[in-house]
Amino acid sequence: MQANLHHYLSHFKWVTYLDYPPPANHQSLMNSSHGLIALGALILALGLILSYAPWLLSWFGKLPGDIHIENKHSTVFIPISSMIVVSLLLSLLLNLFFRK
Repeated sequence: MQANLHHYLSHFKWVTYLDYPPPANHQSLMNSSHGLIALGALILALGLILSYAPWLLSWFGKLPGDIHIENKHSTVFIPISSMIVVSLLLSLLLNLFFRK
């Protein structure tokens, strides 16, 4: 009986609480930390532009195709064309800097 139980239990891989979470890959941590640093630098640059050179972004929301609806109780602003321009610029910049 004990031999059968030992044979039955030998098919299972015993997992302890020490096995979880699995060890982190150092390379993936480095990639995510570099991404967070780049995101912080981007937010800092945008903040500096908005503080010291607001005329650089004065076009945002004033392009043809941007929807602005005003009611006496509410305002709706949907910058479709402006977001397309921002998306194209970001795609161009990211492809230039991160191309392998």
